[in-house]
Amino acid sequence: MAARCMRPGAAVASPMRRRSAARPARSCAHWAVKDSLPADCRNGPLPRRPRDRRLFGGGMIMARILVTRPIEEARQTAQALMQLGHEPLIEPMLEIVFGGAPLPPERFDALIVTSGNALAALYERPEFHGLTATPLIAVGRRTGAVARAMGFEDVETFGRDVASLIAHVREAWREPHRALYLAGADRTGDLVGALGGLGHRIELAVVYTAHQAARFRPEIEAVLAQGGLDAVLHYSARTAEAFIACAGGAEAVARLPVRHLCLSRKVAEVISATGAAGVAFPARPEEDALLALI
Repeated sequence: MAARCMRPGAAVASPMRRRSAARPARSCAHWAVKDSLPADCRNGPLPRRPRDRRLFGGGMIMARILVTRPIEEARQTAQALMQLGHEPLIEPMLEIVFGGAPLPPERFDALIVTSGNALAALYERPEFHGLTATPLIAVGRRTGAVARAMGFEDVETFGRDVASLIAHVREAWREPHRALYLAGADRTGDLVGALGGLGHRIELAVVYTAHQAARFRPEIEAVLAQGGLDAVLHYSARTAEAFIACAGGAEAVARLPVRHLCLSRKVAEVISATGAAGVAFPARPEEDALLALI
């Protein structure tokens, strides 16, 4: 079955607190929390299934949306969805677990953060308060906003991805810098190598790992089997891959009568490769744009 065309639309998220004790990965649906998010498939008409709309928060439910991001971000997305009048269901495809070796004790010219998960992990560490005066460079507006809310005094936000950050550093850092890069165990791109090639010394500190879900909760399996969802929100290629695995593979995903709303083209390509119809992504990879697709 050929995949439908994909068009642009997008979204952002921020972290607060997560688990810090290492534990094995849990199944795909340990969290049944409600979310509200907007998403409208711009890829070709996916027929909306007639189903009873129930009163929810004083009004009619517009859509039932499955949120697949890690639990803390998922809860925030759920709140946004409910404010928009939607009914969210939370089924994290990744579980974020804090950990890693102690951070280097020496001073750095800057901290680099490319995800809210790294900030949340740092917040749980004893070194946190000693770093808030260090200039911080963040990828994404939401990540930068979270850093400011956490008490960082000097925060710069550049672009929406690692490539944008590298481009900024190439222009802004005229002298060699020593920076601490706070990241997860699984990363895309080689930021350390790219900035090292520009003459900077970048030390990588792995402060969290992301465990992929192995299966859906029975409740979510039942909702999917009954055609009880209007859309699924996919925030990363890795969560999209986990969703496909939990659903039973590409063919099973292609048969689902739901819209797949993806944060970026890269994420959309993972879902589209299954042959699923109704795949869409926003023009900019930010959460407000993603929710506007509903």
